[in-house]
Amino acid sequence: MIVSATDAASQEKPVSSTRVALLFQGAGHYWQPILSEFVRLLPNTVVFTPRWPGFLPGFENAFVVKQVGTMKVCSKDSAYKGYSPSFTYLSPRIVGHLIRYRPEVVISTAFSIWTMIAVALKPLLGWRVVIVFDGSSAGVDRTESRLRHWQRKGLTKLVDAYITNSHSSKAY
Repeated sequence: MIVSATDAASQEKPVSSTRVALLFQGAGHYWQPILSEFVRLLPNTVVFTPRWPGFLPGFENAFVVKQVGTMKVCSKDSAYKGYSPSFTYLSPRIVGHLIRYRPEVVISTAFSIWTMIAVALKPLLGWRVVIVFDGSSAGVDRTESRLRHWQRKGLTKLVDAYITNSHSSKAY
């Protein structure tokens, strides 16, 4: 059977109906214009975050936000200047929310615990995972432990795509 490109495209699910879960450790105000535009293109998107500062004027209810659990940054050395070696705890409650929402794509910020959960559930639930990594720099990377580097290297082999904003993040 011969199918034209137009016929094949009409048989596929429209991209705009794709269910997307955005996992943000801290969905700060600066993300709201980006999220608003993203949701205009992909309206079946839900933003999951442990911290929500509220909508900026002009962005009220521009996208769906579900505040999930808690976030706690645990630092080894409180006297450390600059970026201290730390671990960010994110509530595992995200699992139930993701299973109920059944996204087709999970976009997660950085190499967080939520990213690891999304990757672990990927084979069972069949979604795609994308990492948004916008924080690599010499000042941050020099504090990295071998364990953290190994964990991130392993995750990069298991995700489907990356979004980054710098050459150093791409190289990392």
